[in-house]
Amino acid sequence: MLDTAARLYEAGLYFEVHEWLEPHWMAASGETREALQGVIQAAVGWQHLANDNVAGARSLLMDGATRLHGQRLGARDFDGFARATAAASARVPSAAPPPFPCRDASEREESV
Repeated sequence: MLDTAARLYEAGLYFEVHEWLEPHWMAASGETREALQGVIQAAVGWQHLANDNVAGARSLLMDGATRLHGQRLGARDFDGFARATAAASARVPSAAPPPFPCRDASEREESV
């Protein structure tokens, strides 16, 4: 699931990240649900920026970063991504998206 989200994100297809992850988010619970919502919010924040909605971008990037602070999903650590996203939100509209977290080399991507 996250491999596809990563490819979409890195291609700048932020709305598609949202569309891809939403059914997984709806089926999730607990910390997984919270983290998936953070990824979705960050992606939609970048989509808002692409659409020149600076206020919407800033708000969703911060919301996403807050939800992702200290989070892991499967073999991916989202804490650094959360910090980079929060910092980028302060630089909107000139900010650039941070890279999507890579898998830990020692772990295999699971259903998350």
